[in-house]
Amino acid sequence: MVQPDRLIVDRATGGVLETVIADKEKWFPPGGSCVEKVPDRLRKKSSLNSQDVHGLWKLGLQVMQHFASAQDIEWAKYDGKLYLLQSRAITTLEEIESYESTLATHWTTTPGWLCGKSVAPE
Repeated sequence: MVQPDRLIVDRATGGVLETVIADKEKWFPPGGSCVEKVPDRLRKKSSLNSQDVHGLWKLGLQVMQHFASAQDIEWAKYDGKLYLLQSRAITTLEEIESYESTLATHWTTTPGWLCGKSVAPE
């Protein structure tokens, strides 16, 4: 199960309003291809630095402005750069409430783990 960090960011300013750093047990280490145990020194370390948070805030605003609606985005970070993988409209209040509930309870929809060779985007 993925143990995500949770940050709530002010839409207007990008300021972090709330942070919950998860106790991470498993990860795909940089350059790795299979799930491994997270080293103890990294288990409670934030997955994002302040530049990442600011970059994701800006990306979220750009995507929302482009589509003129709230969006559920998937993103990745490679070699220090953030990439938008996909975006999907959040179309109903029920979806927003369900999404927030999912984040609050740290659920994941990933039923298992895949291992194999990683391929970097070109």
